[in-house]
Amino acid sequence: MGLADPLLRARARHVLTENARVRAFVEELAAPVPAPQRLGALLDASHASLRDDFAVSTDELDCAADAAREAGAFGARMVGAGFGGAVLALVPADGAARIAERITDAFRAAGLPDPACYPAHPSAPARSER
Repeated sequence: MGLADPLLRARARHVLTENARVRAFVEELAAPVPAPQRLGALLDASHASLRDDFAVSTDELDCAADAAREAGAFGARMVGAGFGGAVLALVPADGAARIAERITDAFRAAGLPDPACYPAHPSAPARSER
């Protein structure tokens, strides 16, 4: 017995495939030398699923993710709250400024307000200080 409603089937597909992508991402991060291309492909697939199956993306988020990829990001996906979240792009360190500029250019070409781009750097996870 499956889900007859196509909308519910798409939502369930997103949840199941997203869980698999998270597991694959964690596995890749545990590799001796994680492959940014593999991580990026997982981010891209996640964004597509959020957009197409879960239907929580927006034109602005899609524009930012697409522009980041086209400018050389390994991958990009929306994060945070749908319908107004942000985009996380995995980029080469030496390409961050160029990619941010290309995202801004894409927003302007689409008639959207300029986005805010913030660099984020990997760090150790949060932990209790007790």
